[in-house]
Amino acid sequence: MRSDPRQSGFTLLELLVAIAVFALMAGITYMGLFTVLQARGEIDLLAGDLRDLQQTMQILERDLAQAVNRPHRDMLGDRQPAWLGGPASGSLMAFTRDGWPNPAAVRRSDLRRVAYQLDGDRLLRVSWPHVDGSNDAEALPAPLLQGLEGVELRFLGSDGRWQNTWPSPELPMEPLPRAVELTLDHPRWGRLQHTFLVGT
Repeated sequence: MRSDPRQSGFTLLELLVAIAVFALMAGITYMGLFTVLQARGEIDLLAGDLRDLQQTMQILERDLAQAVNRPHRDMLGDRQPAWLGGPASGSLMAFTRDGWPNPAAVRRSDLRRVAYQLDGDRLLRVSWPHVDGSNDAEALPAPLLQGLEGVELRFLGSDGRWQNTWPSPELPMEPLPRAVELTLDHPRWGRLQHTFLVGT
């Protein structure tokens, strides 16, 4: 006997149901993949911000540990203090540091002038190749953190009191502070505060 041709294959209704189920499963899979990729992007941004913050703290700690009592002369030859900090200094802080690596044994000093500046919402580390007589054209700015909402510095004197400017009027004979307190207002991490020792 021959089979009934109407009983072979899929009906149109069965095909439509199969396509609908397949489309539903594909949509669920796509949404799941999209969510995973979005979470991965957020994690990458978070990890990048954390890496930048850690690198900034390491650079600050290294610079401040190498700070030395070495006054400098500006472009006009006027003698300036070894350390300048506060609103009137033009930078958050500026000082002379030792330990500038010289693997090529170039004839130069191991000292260099370093400053930390706030440029809009960016924290910059600016360095000069010479301690004395350096001008802005020789400045080497390096961005550290971006998107900051505020930066504050305080300087600890030998009397145990924190000062907003340095040199401190209360301690005119003290060239360097004992410590620096840094406060950052970061959009992701909130208000962060860290204290660094100055010098070895």
